[in-house]
Formats: sequence, C-alpha cells, structure tokens
Amino acid sequence: MKTANPPQPPIPAQDRLQLRAALRTALREDGPVLHYQPQMRDGALHGVEALLRWRHPRLGAIAPPLVVQLAEECGLLHALTLWVLREACRQMAEWQARDMAIPRVSVNLQAGSLLDPALPEWLAPLLYSHGLQPQALLLEITETAMLSPDPIALATAHALRDSGIALALDDFGTGYSSLSMLHRLPVSEIKLDRSFVHDIESRVTARVLICAMLQIGASLNLSVVAEGVETEAQRRFLVEHGCSVLQGYLLSPSSAVPSAPRPGPPAPSKPGCAPGRSRRKRPADGPAYRTESHKP
Repeated sequence: MKTANPPQPPIPAQDRLQLRAALRTALREDGPVLHYQPQMRDGALHGVEALLRWRHPRLGAIAPPLVVQLAEECGLLHALTLWVLREACRQMAEWQARDMAIPRVSVNLQAGSLLDPALPEWLAPLLYSHGLQPQALLLEITETAMLSPDPIALATAHALRDSGIALALDDFGTGYSSLSMLHRLPVSEIKLDRSFVHDIESRVTARVLICAMLQIGASLNLSVVAEGVETEAQRRFLVEHGCSVLQGYLLSPSSAVPSAPRPGPPAPSKPGCAPGRSRRKRPADGPAYRTESHKP
C-alpha cells in the first residue's frame, strides 16, 4: 500500500488504542476505501495506482503510513493487504463491466508479502472470480523487499511474474540494489522515487541521477514511471529526457473514479538526456499528493 502523504501529528496513546480496534472493525465492514491515481504514457492512460484512504468517525482522515503502522502493531497487515487486493480487483472488474478503458491497476505490496509463497496461488482464483486477466494487475514492490536475503522472496516474485502478473520495482534509487542484481529481477517497470522528481528544479544531482536511471531503464527494456509530478517544469524535463510514464497531482489527483488527466506538452521525437536545467514555469496550484500505495 502506498504511504507518502504528509506525516500525521502524533496520536495520543488512548486514541491509538481506539484506532487499532476501529481498524479491525473497518476491515470487516469495508471501512477503508481506495482512491486511484492515473499514470499517463504519451497522453494515453497507462494504468491507475490504488491508494489507501481511511477516515475515522471522530479523528478524521488517518494518514496511510499510520494505517499501515497500526495494522502491523495489531497483526492486521496481512489482512489489510488482502483487503486492498480484493477491492482493487473488484473495482477493476466493475470498470471493465462499464466499458471503461483502464488498462490495469497497480497495488503496492509490503515487504513481508513476498515471503508468502502461497501468494501467486491466492491471486489466481481472485483474478478469475472477477473475470480479470493477470495483465490487469501490477504489483509494486520496493527494492529492499525484492532483494530480501530470504530466497523465498525472489522465488515468489518469479512465480508471480510467471503467472502473468507484472511487477514494478518501487522507489527506485532509494534502496540498496546493485546493477548486477537489477537485471535478474523479474520486473517490467521501475518507478523513480518522488524525491528525485521533487528536486528536479533545484538540484543538478537530481537531474543527473534521473537521466542515469532513465538510461538504465531503457538499456534493460523496462518502462520507467516518474511519480510525484507536480509542476510543469518537472513534467517538461521528464518528457524531454525520455521518461515514458508520468504520475502526479499535475496530471490528475487521486479520486474514487479516475478523472480525465490534464493535457501536457507533446513528447519530443528524439529525447536526449542532457542534465541541464529545465525551463521553469509557475508551479501548478494544489497540494502535493501521494500515498504509499496504499503501499498497504
């Protein structure tokens, strides 16, 4: 599940206990909801990412990172992950029944999910029960989780890929993966961490590193997704340097039903990768957006 929203103020101990109990009840009674944020490739919809939302009746909106932390504390993380997967598949099936052209939905997995070798076998009937092909689901997994020293993690990742479910390496550039390992991972997509995108306009090193990661993706024939795109300057730089997929508040905020993304500049016919500063434009109005993904 994704969790990159602004940090939530500290919660008093008594409220924290109430939140744990409320979360257990919410998972039984469909209390949480998923919002979806579009990912765009050259002006066309590439997919949507599922993002967790939960509103407590007294305490209001609870930040996704805190929801995940609460789930870990009371042994509900596995149940939360399964709930997100079920709900994302249910929603995807509903969109298909309404002839909405949404290619796929992305769901973030927590690190421990790959240590469950039964996950591929559990997902297959879930997809079948909703009339979905495996290609309708993409699972985003962090570098740290994918490169777990436990061999079960990599074996589970390969089993998921072999079943037809695509995998993305999330928060790329922030973990400890080496290039010697990257080409062995069963992923079809890498996601640039939003921290790099955020610094495009202010740091030369961020622009240089983004260019390097885009070249790595192209060399390995991997799609590259830039998340957290919030200004025209960020979008222009990414497009001009060959980033294939963009996601962020500038294009479209998250919502219960994906909205039509805002139009952007056309992609250049021959993208380069010079690390020079992109031309600045006035930042778009509106708050930054992100939740790790839910990452449950």
